Amino acid sequence: MQKNAIVILILAILLAFSATGFSQASYDTLSIYDLQYVPDPVANDLSPYLGDTVVVKGMVMNNPRDLWIGARWSAYIIDQDSFPNPWSGFFVVQNDTFQPGTLFGFVEPGTICYFTGVVSEFSNFSQITLLDNNPLIPVEILSVGNPLPDPVLLTADDIDDRADAEQWESMWVKVEDATILNNAVSGNWASFTDASGGTAFMGEYFNWFRDRLNAGTYTWPPNGTSINVQGFTRDETAGYSINPRDTLDVVLLSDPPPVIANVSRNPGAPGSSDVVTVSANIEDNISVASARINYSVDWNAFQEVVMSAGIGGFTGDIPAQGDGAFVRYYISATDNVGG
Repeated sequence: MQKNAIVILILAILLAFSATGFSQASYDTLSIYDLQYVPDPVANDLSPYLGDTVVVKGMVMNNPRDLWIGARWSAYIIDQDSFPNPWSGFFVVQNDTFQPGTLFGFVEPGTICYFTGVVSEFSNFSQITLLDNNPLIPVEILSVGNPLPDPVLLTADDIDDRADAEQWESMWVKVEDATILNNAVSGNWASFTDASGGTAFMGEYFNWFRDRLNAGTYTWPPNGTSINVQGFTRDETAGYSINPRDTLDVVLLSDPPPVIANVSRNPGAPGSSDVVTVSANIEDNISVASARINYSVDWNAFQEVVMSAGIGGFTGDIPAQGDGAFVRYYISATDNVGG
């Protein structure tokens, strides 16, 4: 009886494995190139397999919990056999984070897997949504600990419109010697350019940036700052963005100047006997060495007043002026390296 029970148990295990194997084998196995390539992205950038259930192999490039995608898990993957060629990146999503049976929550960067799911689009962004219920098909892990490749070196012009950028969707890329144009683009983005003359964007798809930008504890480098940026590309309605994982992916090549904000004066409408106190928040990536109020009376030469640092920011006083005097002023600041 004991021997029969063991045989029955072994058969049950084999049947369980064959059921899983049958589920995977019942769907076509395609490459990332198959799923991504379109001949004319401007006319139609949707995956030719949109709506199909497929199996695709790829190397995981980030922890599935590191991206902001609502109550879901997600990861960028690349075809390790064709990267860094175009059309070698893709995106994997699991809608139900309470379903551990997919094993997707356990994968790490450098893990090569087979993923089974439905090809879908979100705002022109191609992805595969894992089968996590009826049927549930686990990720098949082939190997772990593989080194991540270096990113593909692109220019801002390569990702500033759909005709050029679609081939780099979901790819691990880098732009060097770029300059920040606007560090406060709507949606927590920043725009930048480089020698190519194109304009591209940095986005906050990774939680490290999104959490801090929303909390006001981080801002993108100031306008005019030279940077190298690497990250993963995303196709969105507003354009294509590079999404760095954390600040190690945004390397400052020049020391940014201090940022002056929230300038105010008191009183707002001074009389001839009033000393005017000017206040401002001044921040630097390291430290602010000095701040000055530069003011001119009746179009005469500018004079300087040194501002004092306090808990609420920097303040300085413009002396009282006679009736009818016209006063212009601006604030300047210098950081620890003279910027």
